[in-house]
Amino acid sequence: MNELLLMLNMLAALGITLRLLTYQHKEKSHNWRMALFSYGLIVACGVTVIRTITGQYAGPIDLSEVVLKFALFLVIWRVRGDLACLVYSGKRYE
Repeated sequence: MNELLLMLNMLAALGITLRLLTYQHKEKSHNWRMALFSYGLIVACGVTVIRTITGQYAGPIDLSEVVLKFALFLVIWRVRGDLACLVYSGKRYE
């Protein structure tokens, strides 16, 4: 059961990382706070993926961590990687 949760956690982290890395900003203005927030999420989720692949992240994993990560993955996928939609009440989302 732990290995299944570990793989699901890694897949959610990989989905978050890839979605944030492939986001293209279409507006001319740049929000450096959202860029730093996005970079922090990319690094945190990317480290989870790398540590799982290399076998360093094999400790006991909690179901709540997997559920929260999948919820974050679904939200980021829904806003197409634009984290400003989450912070600024979705005004930029179409």
